[in-house]
Amino acid sequence: MNVRPATDSDSEDIETTARRSFRASYALSPQEITAIVDAEFVPEELTARIDGSDERLFVATDAGTARDDVDAAGVAELDADGTLRWLHVHPDARRQGVGTALVERVRDEQPTQSPRFTARVLESANEAEQFLDQFGLSRVESQTEELGGERFDVATFAPEGGTQDAAEPSVSVGDEVVVDGDPVPVRHEAERAGTQAPFYPLGGADETPVGFVCSQCGSTDVTGDGLDRLECDDCGNTHRPDDWDPAYL
Repeated sequence: MNVRPATDSDSEDIETTARRSFRASYALSPQEITAIVDAEFVPEELTARIDGSDERLFVATDAGTARDDVDAAGVAELDADGTLRWLHVHPDARRQGVGTALVERVRDEQPTQSPRFTARVLESANEAEQFLDQFGLSRVESQTEELGGERFDVATFAPEGGTQDAAEPSVSVGDEVVVDGDPVPVRHEAERAGTQAPFYPLGGADETPVGFVCSQCGSTDVTGDGLDRLECDDCGNTHRPDDWDPAYL
């Protein structure tokens, strides 16, 4: 799968994927879907945002079988404040990790001045809350927004802890860390995504990891539950296993 910045030539594919996603995964009427698509996803509107500098769109391609003769299996949009504004996956590309890959990419592209990664989602998105939970995001507020002349309830998701300040910025992790007085190699190439910063396994490349180091705070006090879930006991950074991609993603 390839996740890359969208170009003008992707506009029609993005419109098709978004329309199919709304139909399959949102509790919206046909009229409401048309209003949103006409306001946000017609090629002319998409091209303006793609060519602009405030918002960034990304598409996922090469994710399996053909889908309505479109290459875009999914699309995500990050606004200027570092908030995930839209996330759509074509129904025929479900359960292939497309939604997860897109979120991880836009999170990597988050503006450096943004204190944390957040998401805004229509309340009518059937399984958004469960999906975003794996990235450490929970609902903090809901408000009404107008799109295409229609009003919709929109939920905001933020890191666990709601409006509390984010943890300290990530630290530089060297090639070795000291554990119980002994230097242990850090496997940077085998990083595992965290809700705030990656975790790196500790130990040789051919060995079972003896532990993990959290690059958010530099601590090796990382707890695992045997199901590939990791949590830093010092800063709360968390890795949730990418073991499912909900039906709408």
